Amino acid sequence: MVVETDSEHPQPVIDAATPGETVRFDSSVQYTLEESLVVTTPGLTLEGLNLRLADGADEDLIEVGADDIEISGFSLDGNRENQPGERQSNGILVTGATQVLIGKGQITAVSRHGVRIVDSSVGTSTAPEDTIHVDRGPVSDITVRDVRVDRPRRDGCSVEGPDLQGAVVENVRTFGSSDRGCIEVKDGAIDVYVGNCYAEDCVYGVAVQDHGKYPTANLRIVNNAAVGCETLVDAQTSHPPADVIVTGNSGRDLGGDGMGGPGGIHVNRIKGLVVADNVIHGIDGPGIAVNDCEEVSVNGNVVRDVEGPGIMCRGDARGTTDIILSNNRSAGGIELSGVVNHYLVTGNLLGAPIVDKAEGAGLLTDNLTKNDCSNPSTASKL
Repeated sequence: MVVETDSEHPQPVIDAATPGETVRFDSSVQYTLEESLVVTTPGLTLEGLNLRLADGADEDLIEVGADDIEISGFSLDGNRENQPGERQSNGILVTGATQVLIGKGQITAVSRHGVRIVDSSVGTSTAPEDTIHVDRGPVSDITVRDVRVDRPRRDGCSVEGPDLQGAVVENVRTFGSSDRGCIEVKDGAIDVYVGNCYAEDCVYGVAVQDHGKYPTANLRIVNNAAVGCETLVDAQTSHPPADVIVTGNSGRDLGGDGMGGPGGIHVNRIKGLVVADNVIHGIDGPGIAVNDCEEVSVNGNVVRDVEGPGIMCRGDARGTTDIILSNNRSAGGIELSGVVNHYLVTGNLLGAPIVDKAEGAGLLTDNLTKNDCSNPSTASKL
């Protein structure tokens, strides 16, 4: 059943709807909210919501705490300019729910995240100032697709928590984040796909973070782009995530330290990492930086117009082990330093020499440099 409404306030209409109903709002009518619009009836589809947060209200615009919810065709204004201080308001918050689809919408000027998907285990979800009006709990099978986020204070979409399993984030476009970036995955989220997202004028495109307690696992970062940001992909983890694939992404006009360190793609403390077929053009630091990782393949990437090493592999306290750097095209060459062991560097086409200061054993073979293409470099440290 489809319910079309021009009600003076959307909350009573949503509360009166029954599972399986579609509630269609007139998208030309904007509602100003003092409190969150709360969705706790399962099986609803909400279309055409046009919401604005009232001046001074520190609330999420929509909170979803029910299964089988679809929200589409929405326009949300967080009214950030008229919120005092650093408020905690998200555009849409999903927690304690499964099978939720958020798509085909626009979110503007929120003081936290555009869309936040979070379970109850994350400390930042239970802060006293972070009021949540729906029951919190495990979260699974959430899809965020075709959403534009303009001028958020933090991320376009944040995926958080060890009781969160199965999220797909596709074609989220974020412009002008003041503090963060387009997509953040952190604090133990498992089975997350981030694809075809776009960041412009942000700190990063995609970030993997934690607070030292829960490992994130099985993360796919595929075909995303960042322009005019500090980093393209940034992993600043202390509790090692596992099985991370970074492939087919592109970055242009990058520069800065991001959240975790310099590098167009900067990855730290990951076990089971693939960095493949990415293109980075124009960066004032290293193109790809790998630090303290295990079981790593860096293959088929292209790094152009770089001021630092094209590919930099470093080992600090944990060290980097079992790494293969192959078939990359790197204008800035390759640098190995610190505790790097069991490495193979082969088949790369380089615009600068390989600098090998690694403190472990490895093999350099069949790499071509711009100035000596007739004499492939072959060396080993055993």
